[in-house]
Amino acid sequence: MSRDDITQILRDLRGGKSGAVEALLPLVYVELHAMAHRRLSPGARDVTLDTTALVHEAYLRLFDRSQLDWKDRQHFFSVAAIAMRQIIVDHARKRSAEK
Repeated sequence: MSRDDITQILRDLRGGKSGAVEALLPLVYVELHAMAHRRLSPGARDVTLDTTALVHEAYLRLFDRSQLDWKDRQHFFSVAAIAMRQIIVDHARKRSAEK
């Protein structure tokens, strides 16, 4: 699938087309996983927040919104990067508070 295909699915999603959410995940999963791997430094990886867990949590946050309003592929991945950063910060704060 091309970048344009992802953008079209995001437009379908914004338009409320059924099946768009299910069509999107397989297309973006590998790139989300690579983003998560880059975001997690070797010292940040632990049993409770690994790359896959970060991808899944970010995906849940992305789709747990009343408005799914991504303009294109670049916008979607930018919002995903912000979500991942927030998850990492929240996780670090929680671990720090437990100490």
